[in-house]
Amino acid sequence: MTSVEAREAPKARRVHFSVVSSSVSLDEILAGLPVSPDETCRKGEVSSRSILRRAARESVWMLAEEGDAAADVSALLESMRARLSAIREQLLVLSGSGCSMILSVVQWMSPDDPTGPGFVVGPDLMRLLAELGAPVDADLYVGGE
Repeated sequence: MTSVEAREAPKARRVHFSVVSSSVSLDEILAGLPVSPDETCRKGEVSSRSILRRAARESVWMLAEEGDAAADVSALLESMRARLSAIREQLLVLSGSGCSMILSVVQWMSPDDPTGPGFVVGPDLMRLLAELGAPVDADLYVGGE
């Protein structure tokens, strides 16, 4: 029997914005953005988030807003909007040069949920995501973390 590498448990509420490319290198993405990412993965490396432990097919630059089971996902989204708005122009340049972008939301819900099920994506964030051509991927789960 082989052992599985111990990993930190994922947060119950997560909002991630990723810049992804198979043709633009991570170094080029990093050079094009004036803020430090919360996480990166170079094409060909194994991401710390990879459950299958296989090499990434694309380079990824990521910003993350995360919280526990009591975190308000709408508030996490608003925090992400503020971070993205500050680098809007640079993201627009990357979106036109071979990079794609995606906003991912994960919410674990339970009957004890203090903020209720679901979340709101405000009009300013929707407008920015539309400008960037970035879809929203939402994964909602019922149960424990």
